[in-house]
Amino acid sequence: MEMALLAPFLVLLLLGGAQVGEIAYSQVSLDSAAREGARAGVAAPNAALSWDAGGAVPATHRCTSADFVDGSGNPLCIAVVDASGYLDQTKFTANPCASGQACVTITVIGPNNLSAFDVHSPTARLESSSPCNNGQYATVNGTVSGIPSGMSATIADTSGDTQSGVTGAFTLCATANNSTTTQTITAQVGPVSCGGYSGSVGPFSVSKGQTYTNENVTVTAEPACPTSTPTPPPPTPTAVPTPTPTPGPTPTPTAGPGISCGVQLVPDSDYITVTVSYPVPVFVPLLGSIFQTQSGLRQISESVTYAIEPCTMTPP
Repeated sequence: MEMALLAPFLVLLLLGGAQVGEIAYSQVSLDSAAREGARAGVAAPNAALSWDAGGAVPATHRCTSADFVDGSGNPLCIAVVDASGYLDQTKFTANPCASGQACVTITVIGPNNLSAFDVHSPTARLESSSPCNNGQYATVNGTVSGIPSGMSATIADTSGDTQSGVTGAFTLCATANNSTTTQTITAQVGPVSCGGYSGSVGPFSVSKGQTYTNENVTVTAEPACPTSTPTPPPPTPTAVPTPTPTPGPTPTPTAGPGISCGVQLVPDSDYITVTVSYPVPVFVPLLGSIFQTQSGLRQISESVTYAIEPCTMTPP
């Protein structure tokens, strides 16, 4: 009795999981197809954007049935269909962009129209009050003593972080590789190895976002650079006259092969956005109102934007 009552709900739950899985698979397939189409478009902009012969931006084109024909069609549209996985390719090639069909939309975006799609600038999250903190540095404070009057020191850590012009107190941002590293702080005044002043402190461990104080360095004089005894120059050999050669005919230079870029219909400062949409059938009864965007179907889409490849990056 209990199983008979629960069976309809269990079957509905099972079918709902299958429906969600089909939608997710189609979404991933569209993402791959849009990326392959954009890659083909930016590598061969003349063939993919022949419909925009005037170079207008922004400009939009939807792939037609003729664009999907191998050998004569648009390489961008063909790349989308070839990368569509197990999706129904006839949804793209037969009556594309009609209601209930798949659609590939190509948009050319100029450098001044980048606001047409979402661009995020990288941001840093501060985790402490450290002046060096950007997620991977530690702050090391200290003082360099023993510097001769009128001179300054250059300090460096094990990771290669440096600060020059130090005459006393210093603040060095030491790389912590987003976790913890071991650092040795070295100070150098004047020439390296001899004739200058040097000193170090460490090794000690540093962690990102933390501040380490009183890492003081005292520099001491290095040995003076050794003086070398000059070696007398060897005797000058007697010059022997060289016979004057008889000039022959001057060869005519031959121009080598040149590399030139063909005229691009759309400049390589522009961008291509490929948007692929596809109708996923909704087969789950009672849940159609949740999944479908139109009767019996859920229309999904993915967009990818790539910069047009300069012609100098590929052979003419």
